Amino acid sequence: MNDYRYTLIISQYYHSYHYFIVEFNKDTFVKQMQELTKELNKYKSGNKEHTDIEQSDPFYNYEDNKIRYRYNVNADGDIYFLNAKYVNWLQGQIREYQNTARQMNKGYKKKSVLDAIWEHHNYDKVFKIIEKHFTIA
Repeated sequence: MNDYRYTLIISQYYHSYHYFIVEFNKDTFVKQMQELTKELNKYKSGNKEHTDIEQSDPFYNYEDNKIRYRYNVNADGDIYFLNAKYVNWLQGQIREYQNTARQMNKGYKKKSVLDAIWEHHNYDKVFKIIEKHFTIA
């Protein structure tokens, strides 16, 4: 049994990343992750119905029923869930993703991409969706 206490949720859309450390609850985690995945992807996709997110990690039925350290969702922008016992380890993961985002942010960005990020990956809207399903640590 892993003694996870926190989850890092990373929402990515183009070169835009948002990071949230939330409290981990082993009894409700899978359901929370699934519901968040549905709602956040719906927002990021502009309410498109064609995206089959139930093919992603949060919906995979593992035979051993153990909660994994990491889950990925690859749809309209990615969502990553990383579980850990210590916040400082998750902060190190955030720094790694920030370095990746810095590299992706170099160069010219089309106005249409920037507009899409503003419309489908607004920090305040993503925060409200996360907060609805998890307790921010």
